[in-house]
Amino acid sequence: MSDQPERQDPRALNPVKHGAYRWITRGLLPLCDKCPFYPDSADCPYYAEGQECKPLNDYRTALTKEIMALPHIKPVHWPLVVNYVSIQVFLRIIEGWCSKVGPVLPCADEGHVNPQPALAKNYTSFSNAALRLATELGITPRVEAELQAKARGDMSRQLAAAIQQMARRECAESSNSEGQYSQNKRAVDAEFEAEEAI
Repeated sequence: MSDQPERQDPRALNPVKHGAYRWITRGLLPLCDKCPFYPDSADCPYYAEGQECKPLNDYRTALTKEIMALPHIKPVHWPLVVNYVSIQVFLRIIEGWCSKVGPVLPCADEGHVNPQPALAKNYTSFSNAALRLATELGITPRVEAELQAKARGDMSRQLAAAIQQMARRECAESSNSEGQYSQNKRAVDAEFEAEEAI
């Protein structure tokens, strides 16, 4: 027999608390047995022993479908959408866990308050990453407004070009001579240039 103590499994030394890292590193949602939202897992109306979190899975599915249904999102954007949704699920796990255990560590004996490590280390950086991806996907309010304004501007330019073409055609049809056509064309062009300058 050896005098050395029995080695512990490293996973037992670092138990899963909230399941957020399990999700972000392996794509596995927290198990119902380690529910990040309910102090007693059995209180969850969706509890099923050994199963992944149903509300988070439903959230992931619904958010993915909602983003992919946007008119400017194409199938080629799928990796960005998956990454964005993964980060949103990660943030929901951290928020749920902090609502269960509190946002600060209990350290009254030290005389100061420390935030939960998941909040202090990752929440802000993952929130910023989600914002960057949302901007790239065009799903922030500012970018959506810019896309709508651009679409309105494009339609206005197309309408102006169609009106100008119709006016030129009418001008060509109404003129009897080449000189009259050129004079009318210059007048129409000047009128449109004056309108565009306004």
